[in-house]
Amino acid sequence: MPRNTLTLATIAGLLIGVPMASVPAMAEETILTLRGAIEQSVQANHSLRLAHERIAMAQSKVQEATAQALPQVTLTGSYNQQNPVGPVQASGGNLPPQFAAFAGTARVNQLNTTLQATQVVFAGFRVIDGIKLADISVEQSEASWRLTRSDIALTTVTNYFNALRSLGQLDLAQQAVDQARAHYDQTNKFLKAGTGVKVDVLRAESTLLQTQQQLSAAVNGRRKAYQALNLVMGRAIDSPLQLNPAAEVGDVTIDEKTAIKRGMESRPDVQSLRSKTTFDELNASITSRGTWPTVSLVGQYNMRDTQVVQQNSANQQNATVGLNMNWPLFDGLGVAAKTDQAQMTIAQDSIQMDQLSQQVQLEVTQAFLDVREASERKLYADQSLKSAGEALRLARLRYTAGVGTNIEVLDA
Repeated sequence: MPRNTLTLATIAGLLIGVPMASVPAMAEETILTLRGAIEQSVQANHSLRLAHERIAMAQSKVQEATAQALPQVTLTGSYNQQNPVGPVQASGGNLPPQFAAFAGTARVNQLNTTLQATQVVFAGFRVIDGIKLADISVEQSEASWRLTRSDIALTTVTNYFNALRSLGQLDLAQQAVDQARAHYDQTNKFLKAGTGVKVDVLRAESTLLQTQQQLSAAVNGRRKAYQALNLVMGRAIDSPLQLNPAAEVGDVTIDEKTAIKRGMESRPDVQSLRSKTTFDELNASITSRGTWPTVSLVGQYNMRDTQVVQQNSANQQNATVGLNMNWPLFDGLGVAAKTDQAQMTIAQDSIQMDQLSQQVQLEVTQAFLDVREASERKLYADQSLKSAGEALRLARLRYTAGVGTNIEVLDA
């Protein structure tokens, strides 16, 4: 059976935002490794898909903001036809063409074409800052995607460990039932042989009932743990699972101080809040320049072709170039109020960053405490296992020598 290293350092790494340690891939399709579980969770998670679409939307907004710095070219055209009220005369009623057109005694065709180009020359640097804001929005979306993926991975790791633990608890509960049943059978034999007492049988029966209840609880616990793991992977909750029970706990190779520092640098939630702070600072700067003038360069070419049917035609062409300026001199102090609001948002970001810093420090510290506690429990479990093995050896020796009972061997 392939061995799959599931480390507590993996969970600690997820808390500080570093990439998860690689886990050997599945050697058999029937065995679900931690790596395979995370891959399925990532592929099936709808929140991660939404985060990916938000990245694409933010990237399109960068293009939209960039378009504001490019010239805007507009082509407009119109065609009008004037029909006479009465029959058209060859000479237009012997009227000059202009009067014939005005009097409505001649058919007139008119074509207007205008080509206009507008280039913003100065807008208080709002266009450039708008592009920067769009770029920051992309960074925020990417940080949100990484945070979502990290949460999915952490949830999958937790559920995978819970499923493995429930599997071990079920195995222990089954062994306890087997031992209690053997103990109960042995006490019945002693009672029938006249070497036992009824009290021992009742005690053994009570122990058997208790272990059977524990076995039932372990069966339900394993089912719930498997359902939770299936749910996070986007599968039917009752889908069969075969996990790798050969899980090894590795050592944490990083000290607590370095882990906290790395967490403040690499965790997606910290990066997201840091990008939001930069976004709000730039937005406050843009808002404060809301009363700055906007200067645009405008170029226009116009062609007008007027034709009086059976008379004459006139073609007019002209080109103009100019500067337009829009300067909001007074807006009722609206910009000042918006600037104050933006500064308040920055202050809130600073408070949130302090809170998040404390949270990162607390979570990493607790993760290291959990790792130390797990290491100590493993050490005590190893010692208990050695003691139990020695007790079993002695019980078997006593039973072989005829000075012990089978019950002592079963208890050991």
